[in-house]
Amino acid sequence: MGEMQVPADAYYGAQTARAVENFPISDLRFNRRFIAALGLIKSAAAEVNNKLGLLDDKKKSLIQRSAQEVIDGKLDSQFVVDIFQTGSGTSTNMNANEVIASRANELATGQRGGKEPIHPNDHVNMEQSSNCFAFFSSVAERCSSAGTSDSFRAIAAATCMAVGITSFDDCSMFT
Repeated sequence: MGEMQVPADAYYGAQTARAVENFPISDLRFNRRFIAALGLIKSAAAEVNNKLGLLDDKKKSLIQRSAQEVIDGKLDSQFVVDIFQTGSGTSTNMNANEVIASRANELATGQRGGKEPIHPNDHVNMEQSSNCFAFFSSVAERCSSAGTSDSFRAIAAATCMAVGITSFDDCSMFT
């Protein structure tokens, strides 16, 4: 797909930069609540994946610390993908993965970016989909098998309803 130029001060990476270049539709960006919900999803997924033995304690902590910064609004300027895009929100999901991984790596190593110790796909996005139904099913199933609390399941369900609905057909599962 070719090399991409990413600003040196960016927490996002090449996939986000590519989406910005390919989908310059409206100049509208996601609002604060939406970005916070993305951080909540990524933090919750790290918790569940840790409980299932898929993500070690150190990686879980790094992801959750970075996701908390997303929830708190400290990284809002890094969410640069246009609100209008193709597909199921993959560009927005990858924007979140790259920002959280880059910030986690900066916390761990002192250097922004890179893919060690946290990789945007392998660790932040582990076992997720930007498609709401697939994500909700995965989280609900993992919460159940990990013995996670009902309140966690409720947060995951509410967040999913607010975030990754791909099409009107996906809405039917909530009505």
